[in-house]
Amino acid sequence: MLRPVVIDGRYRVIRPIGGGSQSAIYHVHDEETRTELILKALAAGNGSEQIRAALKSEFLLLHRLYHPHIIRPRDFGYCDSHGPYFTMQFNGGETLQSLRGTLSTAELRSILLQIGNALEYLRGQGILHRDISPANIVVCVERGRAS
Repeated sequence: MLRPVVIDGRYRVIRPIGGGSQSAIYHVHDEETRTELILKALAAGNGSEQIRAALKSEFLLLHRLYHPHIIRPRDFGYCDSHGPYFTMQFNGGETLQSLRGTLSTAELRSILLQIGNALEYLRGQGILHRDISPANIVVCVERGRAS
């Protein structure tokens, strides 16, 4: 039987959610607070100082934003096995990509309006989101909310 992956002695990986060439994103259980979170860490082999600084900048940027459709960050940390990481709230949803073909026109319209509202907020803050995609949007279907 495989041993569960635990990051920084605290965050037990429930499942990978996604990621890209620079980062990996996991659904985790925080053993200390007994809550479920999202954890974003650098992908294996991405230890350059520039990429580490970019991850810290992303955390600090998210930390200053307050919008109902933008996920809130929780903690920033570093561990030897995964390098720098940060955690964010988990809204219990699925990515828009994984919901392809399952949403009604009305649900999709509502979600797109919420995404547009969040992007307008970001623009008002002088921020341009350069990686908007169905894989990066988490939808909490039972509440009809996008993050």
